[in-house]
Amino acid sequence: MIRVLIESDNDIVRKGLASIVGEAKDMEVSGEVETYSQTIRAIEKQAFDVVILCPTSRGKSAVDTVKTIKEIKPDLQIIIFSADSDINKAIRMIKAGADGYLTIETSSERFVEGVRKVCDGGKQLATVLLKKLVFDQDGEREKKPHEALSDREFEVFRMIAEGHKVNDIAAELCLSNKTISTYRTRLMQKLEMESNTELVKYAIKNAIIGEL
Repeated sequence: MIRVLIESDNDIVRKGLASIVGEAKDMEVSGEVETYSQTIRAIEKQAFDVVILCPTSRGKSAVDTVKTIKEIKPDLQIIIFSADSDINKAIRMIKAGADGYLTIETSSERFVEGVRKVCDGGKQLATVLLKKLVFDQDGEREKKPHEALSDREFEVFRMIAEGHKVNDIAAELCLSNKTISTYRTRLMQKLEMESNTELVKYAIKNAIIGEL
């Protein structure tokens, strides 16, 4: 029996995923949590085969959570379930250690198949992401400036673009104000920008954040 832990701060999403998993005869929902910190506590106390993480803007980043889970339980499989079909974000998650990345366009059947596949040691990407990946490779797409950012720089970039202040970002990421300011300076240099306004415009244009 595949033991599944589901994390989402959205009750409808969490219950919906639990319903899908619960209908599979070879799976069971062994836990439901709302935050990343609860996820970490759960895997430290209980055995699971796969964790389904739904990215959120609250608390610790999904990338950091994936890395932490793999440090604690290297053999625990991780699937990201997101409304975001940005191939760059999916690649960041996979590089961080995620075993699958599925989106809301994924059918219930394919979702269950994805859980089984990662539990068998495979990788699973949503169809829409696979198409984008193939297109990018065939077309030899020129990489965008933000793709050169490190995971932490990208996280700080996203939060600045969303309007968060340095103090708030530092508190949320458990870092000092000075460290966040250093990350900001580095990413501004890499993106060749001079103001937060430029960052916001770039983030919206490249679908890193939505229209404000």
